[in-house]
Amino acid sequence: MKPAASRDPIRGRVTVILSTHNRAATLGRAITSVLDQQLDGLELVVIDDASTDGTPSLLAAWRDDPRVRVLRNDTNLGLPASLNRGIGEASGEWLARIDDDDHWTDPAKLERQLAWVERHTDAVLLGTAYVDEWGRTITNPTDDAGIRDQMLMRCPFCHSSVLMHAAAVAEVGAYDASLPYAEDWDLWLRLGRRGRMGNLEDVTLVKARGDDTLSERYFHRQLSMAACFARRHAGHYPHAVRARFMHGFSRGFFSLFPVDGRVHRWLGRVFRRTFRLERSG
Repeated sequence: MKPAASRDPIRGRVTVILSTHNRAATLGRAITSVLDQQLDGLELVVIDDASTDGTPSLLAAWRDDPRVRVLRNDTNLGLPASLNRGIGEASGEWLARIDDDDHWTDPAKLERQLAWVERHTDAVLLGTAYVDEWGRTITNPTDDAGIRDQMLMRCPFCHSSVLMHAAAVAEVGAYDASLPYAEDWDLWLRLGRRGRMGNLEDVTLVKARGDDTLSERYFHRQLSMAACFARRHAGHYPHAVRARFMHGFSRGFFSLFPVDGRVHRWLGRVFRRTFRLERSG
């Protein structure tokens, strides 16, 4: 593990990156949840990825808010490229993420995360617990060793929860815009080679069910990407052979059983128990 790049003392400066495309119905809630944060020096960069619905009119409501910067893509670039554009415009030492259909529920989210990275000066990535689309509380591993133990098996971060060290993100090249899926997991795998990772036990957001979260096409391509990541990062994280076997078995298994069917939902429960992700409350 390589030490994180040196940095100045934290001054409370965070840039939140939000890319949106045709989600005017939920975008306002996401933005409001960010601006409700109890943090001085907050910056929100919104990238309108060529929306054709009411998104531009909605964003006009924040035109005079000095905390908000709105960028618009002339053509639809997709999520990774849009996020990279936002990162390129960010002024914060730390970068946070939120999707346009998720919302933060804890006004102290960023304060809690900044307090943690102040205590861990080699930190590059910090997530939190969250409530998923079915109302379950999901708690990922909290310590660096526990996260690394799962990194090739599954993605141990919720994208909308993370706080990232901006200099470390620049060092590893930000998001890979060529990836059709799992661009966040790919970035975490590269960031983890630069410094400490963690997750807070605090629940700070509600995650929405995406439009194609459990579509067969999406699910099978995610499994293919997972197998690729296990091969690519085998020398940097544990359990590479086990991870490749698990992803290969899953691809074969779900060529026989329907995605989001009864068997899939049962295996999902087994998966969450195996990785100790779910808690009541």
